[in-house]
Amino acid sequence: MLGSGGMGEVLLAFDTLLKRPVALKRMRDEGGQDAAEGRAAVLQEARRASRVNDRRIAAIYDVLDLGDELLIVMEYVEGETLRRRLGEPMPVEAFWDLSRQCVEALAAAHEQGLIHRDVKPENLMLTRGREIKILDFGIARRMPRRGAGPAESTTTTELYPGPAGTPQYMAPEAHYGGSIDERSDIFSLGVVFYEMLTAQHPFAGESNEVVLDRIMNRAPRPASELNPAVNRALSGVIERMLARDPAQRFDSCAAVRDAAEADRACRRVGFRPHRAGRSGRGFLARALIAAASRGAPFRGPAACDTGGVGRLRPARPWRHRAARRPAHPVSGSTWVPDGDVRRELR
Repeated sequence: MLGSGGMGEVLLAFDTLLKRPVALKRMRDEGGQDAAEGRAAVLQEARRASRVNDRRIAAIYDVLDLGDELLIVMEYVEGETLRRRLGEPMPVEAFWDLSRQCVEALAAAHEQGLIHRDVKPENLMLTRGREIKILDFGIARRMPRRGAGPAESTTTTELYPGPAGTPQYMAPEAHYGGSIDERSDIFSLGVVFYEMLTAQHPFAGESNEVVLDRIMNRAPRPASELNPAVNRALSGVIERMLARDPAQRFDSCAAVRDAAEADRACRRVGFRPHRAGRSGRGFLARALIAAASRGAPFRGPAACDTGGVGRLRPARPWRHRAARRPAHPVSGSTWVPDGDVRRELR
């Protein structure tokens, strides 16, 4: 057995026809008419998920309805789950690489119109080549159209009896049977990112009831308070991913990636957070100019829309220069060369 959970168990099997190992997920059958309808919905969505083709997503080879049980045949990925790396806070540089891969893998599924619904460390496999692969799209479902009415929107309970997923990683709307979309996956990924940087669950409690209460009613401690290596900007990105209200979260994985890349670019060019806030026009211009002056890459249109980046200042004090150059037409700042780095003078 490779693992088990609320939705079923995963077994290591061997495909005698193609001579390859596979992972076999056996879905639990609770019996009753509702369970039968749920199994039919899972079968339909698993077949749709099998059409997703991305190197960061473990493939679904087949779905077998044997009448008394449902089997999902998946790619077997050698390596270790991310859970094994969470015994202690992960170095920030290692976090950048793995988190980017997680976001891009989840974005690939969302682009195909699928929501994973069970993002957790056990479903994120780190291969021998240090690449992330997302496992277990067996309970994935079609993404509803944003803003759909009650007749068009699909809720968690319509696809499977009871909430589908792992309670400790489910977004609030998934717990109460509300309409879910890609932002629900972003919440779950935010829980994983928090654990990667702090080695603690953001809503940890003595029982599932306590965890659920904290997910529904409390904001977790900022990651920057638990790990000094995490700055306020990165902590703000994760806090926004964990917002209880879906409208307050990032609306796509692309937005998460851009916010994280903006903070990483600031570290490279020597800027650091000065004051939290949402205004960021000056920061974007300065970061672009500073990145260009050092030859560092910078991408992302929404550099400061994280709720925690705000206005920035350089990491080192300014040097006084008698001769000042005219203000830059974009940033309004005066820049002078200082070796191979350009610094701003106010």
